[in-house]
Amino acid sequence: MPLDTGLSITPGRVVGQPIDRRDGRLKVTGRARYAAEFDIDNLAHAVLVQSTIASGEIIGFDLADAQAVPGVLTIMTPDNAPRLPQAGSGQSGTTGPLVAKPLLQDKLVYYNGQHIALAVADTLERAQQAAALVRVQYREAEAQIRMQDALGSAYPPKNFRNGARPPDSRRGDPEAALAAAHRTTPDLPAPAARLRSCSSGVFPLWGFHWSPKLRFTTTGFFSAAAVSTHQSAPSRV
Repeated sequence: MPLDTGLSITPGRVVGQPIDRRDGRLKVTGRARYAAEFDIDNLAHAVLVQSTIASGEIIGFDLADAQAVPGVLTIMTPDNAPRLPQAGSGQSGTTGPLVAKPLLQDKLVYYNGQHIALAVADTLERAQQAAALVRVQYREAEAQIRMQDALGSAYPPKNFRNGARPPDSRRGDPEAALAAAHRTTPDLPAPAARLRSCSSGVFPLWGFHWSPKLRFTTTGFFSAAAVSTHQSAPSRV
């Protein structure tokens, strides 16, 4: 696929050429509009409530304080959330339009930080306050946090990628691969040592970092004719 940069780039020669980001100037001058910055009339704001246990079951919600916050439109929980279609026994829960366990469809807690409720209000601050006031009662179970403890019940998936190909469960042999390699490199130095290597003219083999990510936000506009959304995406280098 050709690189669409808006510039005249010699085919096959991209590395080392000055390529401008289309949104670069807008971002560095503060004029870029992010997903949460689109003004829509009568906009409702939703804030998620997450589980504070890693495994168990929700046995009750206390929503009195959350519902008493001015401007709250609704508090959505598994008790009143719309029912969503779920993947059947013959469908993969990892691909396709259906998922095996849609959120807010039952009161089971599968992992820490699971989305278990949603506070909706007329401003972001009121939605945040209401979400913080949702009280949850749990029946906590023992969490499975060590893979080796569950290896005895492991099995190859029956519907891997919707049957597109069989599951790949081969175990590699790093030592044999290194022994057969034409050339190997020693362990990479620490970041400070990499900087010193660069200053002395020795370029490191590789390096990486995560750049700051945008806060995940989706702004949606619903009309009789269409549904429009503005979504944020992470940046990475």
